[in-house]
Amino acid sequence: MKTAILTLEKKLCLLWPIRLFVSIIDIVIRRFFWLWGRLRFGALIRNRGLGCVCHWAADLKYPENISLGERVVIGVNASLGAHSKITIADFVHISRDVHLETAGLDFDEKFPPYSHQSRPIFIDKGAWIGSRSTVLGGVHIGEYAIIAAGSVVTKDVPAYAIVGGVPARILKIRKLPI
Repeated sequence: MKTAILTLEKKLCLLWPIRLFVSIIDIVIRRFFWLWGRLRFGALIRNRGLGCVCHWAADLKYPENISLGERVVIGVNASLGAHSKITIADFVHISRDVHLETAGLDFDEKFPPYSHQSRPIFIDKGAWIGSRSTVLGGVHIGEYAIIAAGSVVTKDVPAYAIVGGVPARILKIRKLPI
């Protein structure tokens, strides 16, 4: 019994170089994707302020129509479909799996293929868009507004409002800072 335990300890001691190698490879891969994401983001979005961060897995459609202020954060798997202009002001946080979509289909036509109709999206300073939310074209989100997770925003959101639901409605309006 004692020899079996010693043998197990010896085997575990022999595995530490492999664990170290795997952790180093993991760090190198993560750094590579971080750097690749920064370079890709910088090449795609020319009109951006300082300190903007975009996860490498974000989907940027028509990046020439996206304008970012300072210190904007775009999370994992976010999708920005900028058929029309998307203007995002300073200090805006866009959480993971958020969809900003400026274009939709015009179903007034009788037969497919349906034509696209698009309207711009404006997001003012300090707004926070929660995870898995959708913001459709023609929407203006006011300063420091909060969009609850999973919401579908189809109408304008006033400043300092908290909205949520499908379709999003005003849940609360926070007091203005003094």
